[in-house]
Amino acid sequence: MVSVFVLALLVFLLTQLVNSAATVTILGNKRMDADSQARMVFDRMAVDFAHMVKRSDVDYYVKKLALDQVNQNDQMAF
Repeated sequence: MVSVFVLALLVFLLTQLVNSAATVTILGNKRMDADSQARMVFDRMAVDFAHMVKRSDVDYYVKKLALDQVNQNDQMAF
């Protein structure tokens, strides 16, 4: 009786471990998919900004931050 209880406990723990691993894998894949889709959008924006017509009646600037400020975003204003 004790060995059946121990076996059932081990199967339960193994099931929980597999479920947790599957959840982490699914969330990681979703994040990688979102990152790749965002990368395509940002690459297209970079191409569009590179080919942007420079007009004298519209003021804009793009300020790239220094390498030591990696936790902040670049700034763009129109």
